[in-house]
Formats: sequence, structure tokens, C-alpha cells
Amino acid sequence: MLLFEKADDCGSKAGRQFYACAACRDRKQCAFFLWRDERLPAEKVRQWRQRAAGESRAASHRQRYDRARTILSGGGAQYCLTCTALVPASAAAEHRSHPTRPADTESARRPTQLLRPRACNKSSAQYLFSPDTVTVLDGVLGAAGVRRVLCCGTPRLHEHLLSAGQRDSLLLDLDERFEEFWPPETFSVYNMFNHHLISEEGHRAYREFVQRDGGRGLAVFVDPPFGARLEALALTLRTIADECGSQPAVFLVLPYFNEPDVLRNLPGLHMTDFRVEYDNHNKYTSAAGGRKFGSPVRLFASVAPQLVTLPEPTYRLCAPCGRWVHADNRHCDRCRSCTSKDGRPYRHCAPCGRCVKVTWQHCAACDRCALPDHPCAGQDRGVNRAVSAPTQPKRPAGHQPKKKPKRRRK
Repeated sequence: MLLFEKADDCGSKAGRQFYACAACRDRKQCAFFLWRDERLPAEKVRQWRQRAAGESRAASHRQRYDRARTILSGGGAQYCLTCTALVPASAAAEHRSHPTRPADTESARRPTQLLRPRACNKSSAQYLFSPDTVTVLDGVLGAAGVRRVLCCGTPRLHEHLLSAGQRDSLLLDLDERFEEFWPPETFSVYNMFNHHLISEEGHRAYREFVQRDGGRGLAVFVDPPFGARLEALALTLRTIADECGSQPAVFLVLPYFNEPDVLRNLPGLHMTDFRVEYDNHNKYTSAAGGRKFGSPVRLFASVAPQLVTLPEPTYRLCAPCGRWVHADNRHCDRCRSCTSKDGRPYRHCAPCGRCVKVTWQHCAACDRCALPDHPCAGQDRGVNRAVSAPTQPKRPAGHQPKKKPKRRRK
């Protein structure tokens, strides 16, 4: 559980504090709720313990993995998308009415292409890195001298690292379906917001992984839900650093508009210009149908900016900045920086002393740049107005305006 606080009517955090699930934001999925100043009634304690016992699995992670190896070695296996389990050829008839996918030893090495991604945005929605994104991220890890990667919520990157064999990888993820495909040495069910590993064997594997070589050469790569509480995630990253005995490199994936929140909670990180793309997101991609200016998701990193080497010609090395930026990001000599953050072109505004979006205009009344129809401080009651008066459309020659008919009193 995490401790939350209800806001008052004005939006300030002066309300009553309560405990709720650290993983699910939907009360329909996890209904646990407890005011901080109250005790959980004995009957509720009994009900939750009964529910936990009912949801515990009879087979351990190791047993599920060994059973899956046996099924795959027999040939003709299927993965049932309804039952979310591997099915041997001898039991295929029992799942005839269910959607299935053929499975073998080769496909089991890339389970993200075999499983159906979860789609609940309030708990465990899964968006998988595109192949090009994974290739670039692997190159960034290599340039930073990373030998081991603790992948938190990044299964697509994890399976790529295992197949490449250049770096060791341990995946920590909430999706228990991966237990059939990866042993406890390379995967454990995990909640990144309270740093909780479900199984004891997974906790032992995690300890050995982060403490190997005194923690040297370790990186933590995190792809959290975009609505995540970064205060909790920052505490998790500090705990990992304490447990490994050194400060690991940290890589975090979040939209560019989360930058203020990231820097407030994780001041050691900086935002790079790399646009992270996903295979199964129709907007966060450069493919047809994606956003005009590309994915808004960025890579935040704790390593030196010049180590985040990005591929040309999509990206270029800005010599004055000493970092790789997108080819469309122009350097401003006055700001001494490549100032675009969202992918759109920026221009320098002298009165504001900074770069702004080209669609913004400087408003003398507000003494700032904003959209032309912004709520202006120079007008009463905050009614929207344009900076310049709108021009009337030209009328054709000889046009006579229509006279309004007179109203008759009844």
C-alpha cells in the first residue's frame, strides 16, 4: 500500500490521509482502502487474508517454468490467450474454442511477441518498445559501460539483452505470465512502487544480481506507468542504490511534459532528446497515424549527456551543447541551448528572454508569450481575446448588406 492524501476543495493537500493499493489506481481492481487514523476491523483482516490465500498459486515460479520447458520440448504446443498458459499438444482439443498461438522453444525466447499485451491503463497496461527503440537503447547502455541491466517494467528490452548476450539482464515486472518463459534467475514478479518482490527465490536472485562486483557496471532501466507517483519511484531507486552498495546508472522513460516532476524527485537525471516509440501504441510512434512531431516520450538518464549517443541522420551532435539532439531541434545562441522539447520548432522571444513555440505571440498586457486567444490579464473577467484584432473578410464589389426586418409588437 501507499499513503495518499485527499485534497481539499481548493486543490491543496490539506485533507485526510489514507492507504490504498500501490499497483492499481482502479478501486474496482483492488478495493483496499484504509484511513490512516483508523484500524482495519478484524473482519476485514480475515477477509483480506482469505482473499490472499485464495489467489496464491499452487505451483511455484520454478515449477511453472520447468513445466513449460517440458511442454515445449514435446512439440506441437500452443499458447492459450484465454487461459494465459502454455498447452501441450495432447490437450489442444480442450482449448479449441479459445484463441491460441503456436509456441515452440524459439518463440518462447521472445514472449512479448507471443503474449497479448495487457490493456488496463489504471493498473498494468503494457506498451512495448519498438525494435528500433530497443536497438538505440542497447547502444546507449553500451556507451555508458553498462554490464548488467535491472529492467523494471521493460520486457521487450530484457528479451533483447538476453538474446544479444552482451549484457546480463534481470526483469522485474508485475506480469506473472512471464514465469513460464524465464526462470527466477532472470525474472521476478515485482511492484516498483513499494519495491516488493513476490517470491523469496526471486528476492535472492535480485540480491545476487545487484550486489555482483560490488554493484559496479549496473544500470536500472525503468518504464513506469505515465500516471505514476514519482515520489514512490524515487524511494525505490534510492533503496536499490543502498542495496547494491554503489550508485547505479539510472534510465527512466516518461513524456517530456513530466520533466519538472522528474527533476523535482530525481534531480540527478536529465532529459535527452531521444523519442521513445512503442509497437502497440497508435500515437507514440513515427509510423502512419502517429503524432505529427513524433512520440512525446523521452529518455531521462543519469549518465553524462555526451554518452547518450543517438543515430544519425535523425539525430545530430550539437557541439555547443555537448549532447545529441533531434535534427529538427535548432540551437539558440542567446539561450545557449537546443531549446525544443516537444519536437516543434521554437524561436527566441527577446522580451521574455527565452525560446517559445512558434505558434505563440508576445502579449504586452500579460508581459509573456502565449497563444493568440489566451485568457489575457489585460481584459476584465479573463475573457479570451486575440493579441491583434481580427480582420473582417473582404466583400465582393457591389455587395449590399441585407437590412434586418423590423420586429412587430404583438
